[in-house]
Amino acid sequence: VMRSRRGSLETSQPAPEVAAELQAVRTETRELLLASNDNEQYSRRNNLRLCGVKSEANEDCRVTAARFIRDVLHVTDITDEDIEVAHMTAGSAQSTSAQQRRSTMLVRFCRRDRRDRVIRSRRILKGSHFAVTEDLTTLNIKTMNRLRNHERVRTTWSWNGKIFAILTNGKKVSVRPFQTVDELFSV
Repeated sequence: VMRSRRGSLETSQPAPEVAAELQAVRTETRELLLASNDNEQYSRRNNLRLCGVKSEANEDCRVTAARFIRDVLHVTDITDEDIEVAHMTAGSAQSTSAQQRRSTMLVRFCRRDRRDRVIRSRRILKGSHFAVTEDLTTLNIKTMNRLRNHERVRTTWSWNGKIFAILTNGKKVSVRPFQTVDELFSV
């Protein structure tokens, strides 16, 4: 980089080369963000969020979660020993104010087959003030919200940390963060 007589900065590379290098850096950064997101999501593979569940005063959250799963979800063979850890969480920054007010318990299961049995039983909760959701990363939550609010997307869901959508043309697609809806239609 050199300074010209007028005092402005000049680069030793022509503008097209700088633009190409900048685009390469952006692409590499996006790939690294996706890899980091995949690793973080994988670390959450045994987790679920129980929304609307409150722990009794001085009661272990593991006991509360196991009771909720047995009594409300009717998964009778889950015990508090099947739960590695459970605790109440604060609402996240991207949550709506109503979601931040609703208590949420984060539950990590010892085994994924137990977690999957619990999440499969969540249909019982339809119409209630309770919900059972996967513990998604912030980037995956933003991706789901972006898709939900798009007029060309009929429905979205996640399973095992992967995001799926059904488009208005009836096509079922797997979605990655940063992928545009136009890209989904061309796949």
